Amino acid sequence: MLSQHSLLDWGQFDSQGSELVRRWYKKGWTESPDKLVDQIFAKLHDAIQENVDSTAKFSRKRLQRLNEQLTYPLGNDKRS
Repeated sequence: MLSQHSLLDWGQFDSQGSELVRRWYKKGWTESPDKLVDQIFAKLHDAIQENVDSTAKFSRKRLQRLNEQLTYPLGNDKRS
């Protein structure tokens, strides 16, 4: 099983995480693990990219709200 857990603090991860892959792989003794490694890498890459994109989107929205609060303090919105 491959799962993703949020980092709460340095070296401490959330016990609740999202499951990325749950699968039992049967490989022959002489089979190369290359394809399996590539599949796991692709899944990890996708999960990391989704997390980065989500964090960037959240950060942009938060930064925009903070900028509006600094530009128009106390709700004195001059755009109206």
